[in-house]
Formats: sequence, structure tokens, C-alpha cells
Amino acid sequence: CGQETRVIPRLLQLRYHWLKSEKESLRLEQAGITKEVLDSAIAAFTLEIIARHGEPAPRLCNKDPLTIKMGTYVVELFPNAKFVFMVRDGRATVHSIISRQVTITGFDLSSYRQCLRKWNTAVEAMNEQCKKIGPSRCLRVPYEQLVLHPRSWMERVLKFLELPWNETVLHHQDYINNGISLSKYVI
Repeated sequence: CGQETRVIPRLLQLRYHWLKSEKESLRLEQAGITKEVLDSAIAAFTLEIIARHGEPAPRLCNKDPLTIKMGTYVVELFPNAKFVFMVRDGRATVHSIISRQVTITGFDLSSYRQCLRKWNTAVEAMNEQCKKIGPSRCLRVPYEQLVLHPRSWMERVLKFLELPWNETVLHHQDYINNGISLSKYVI
């Protein structure tokens, strides 16, 4: 998958704000940038980032957690897209965000309480997107359950992705720096 890009969710959010604002939508349309043109450009840019920021692979993936906040739109751009929605205990997530100083727009890294509220709101939105996309396209995976029962959960994940079982998924730590890179921003 490569590291989190942090670019893709921001681009998707920017597009959302452009189209949400009547003023911006009108300006874009007057400039000849229709929704179709914008969608085509965003799809091309997103594909280029995903395809070229990691090592070449037969399947492309993106692990920016906030991408799923715009999941229904991503599915419009990429009709074959699937989402593995990893859900982690919010307290552990916020601790990771704050201790690693991961900047997320709107998060006050000096306040656990504010970050927890923001993260819970974000997860609620992501969960709604996952439901809208549907179970054939979005698999919700509780992180803590994956850690406790890695084989059964990885079997589900690989089946969902229509990939054959491979024992190496249970030993991914042995493959870091051999085609697998981790981001310091993994939350």
C-alpha cells in the first residue's frame, strides 16, 4: 500500500467544499470546470498518487483513514473500489494521534477531550459511509479483534478482497522494508 499520502483525503475534502459552496460552484462552472471535468481530474490525480507513491503492485490500495469519509464519492470515481474500514478504540487512536503529533485539520493536539470528540464525529461519518457503500464494498474490521484473532480476521479480509489465503499476512512485521513500508502517521 505504501505510506499514508495525507493528500487524497484533503483533495476529496477540498472538492466537497468547492461543490458545497454555491459561489465556488458557480465560479468553477463559469471557468468551464464542470463537475465531470473536476471528477475526471480528481480521479486521474488520485490514481497517479496511489499508483506511484508505493512499489508497483497488481492491486492498488490507499490507506489514508479519512478517505472513507468521502467513500460514496470514491466509489463513483472508482467503481471497483473496496474499503477495509479498520475501527480502533478511539482512546487508543487519539493517544496515537497526540503522541505522534499527527496533524489533522481541526484537531487540538493539546486536548485529549477535543480530539476524542472530533475523532468520534469522524468515525461516525466514516461508519455511515461504510453502511451506504454496503457490505459487498466495505468491510468493517475491529482493530482489537484483528489483534486478538489475526487468522480469522485476515481470512475474512482476504476473502472480501477476493485474494487467496497467504500465510505471510500473519507475519507482516517480517516483511517491513522488503516491499512494505510503514508511515510514522499510522494511527
